Amino acid sequence: MAKINTVRIVKTRYGTYSLHYTNPDGRRRRLSVGSDYQHAQRQAVRFSDWLIEGKNPESEMKRIKLINSTQSITIKDFFPIFMERHATNRSEKMQTSYKNSFKNICRCPEIADSELNTISKKKVLDYMHIRMKKENVTAATVNREATFLKIMLSCTNEWDIINNNPLQNLKLFL
Repeated sequence: MAKINTVRIVKTRYGTYSLHYTNPDGRRRRLSVGSDYQHAQRQAVRFSDWLIEGKNPESEMKRIKLINSTQSITIKDFFPIFMERHATNRSEKMQTSYKNSFKNICRCPEIADSELNTISKKKVLDYMHIRMKKENVTAATVNREATFLKIMLSCTNEWDIINNNPLQNLKLFL
C-alpha cells in the first residue's frame, strides 16, 4: 500500500499560502491557494481527502471548475442544497425563517432567477427599497431577507461553488 503524504499549508514570503503535497504519481507539488488562511485550510482538507481516495487534486480541481463553468446555479436551484447542508444543523425556528425569506425573495425574479455569481449589492438594495415602499414592510423584515441571502452566498463561497460572496459588506437598513 502506498504511503499517503499529508498536505502542508506553507505561507510564502509574499503573504500568500501554498499547499505542498505529493500526488498519486509520486511527484511533489506546490500549488498557490491565495492569501486567505481559512480558504487554504479548506483546500488542504479537500486535497487530503482526494489523495486518500487516490485521486490527483489538480485533476479534481479542473473537473470541478469545468462543472461550475458549464452549470449555472440560480438562487432557486441552490436553496434545496442550502437547506440540506446548512439549515439541517439549525433550529426549527431558523429553518422556518429561511423558508419564509426564500418565499418572499422568490416573488422577485430578478434575484430568485439570478445565477449565484451575478447577484449584486445593487440588486439586493433595490429589492429592499421596493419591498419597503410597495409592500409597506419594516426595515427589520428586509434586513432579515438580505441576511438570509448573505448567509446563502457565504455558504456557496465556503463550499467553493463561487469564488467570493458579492454581498459580503452589504450594509443593512437601520
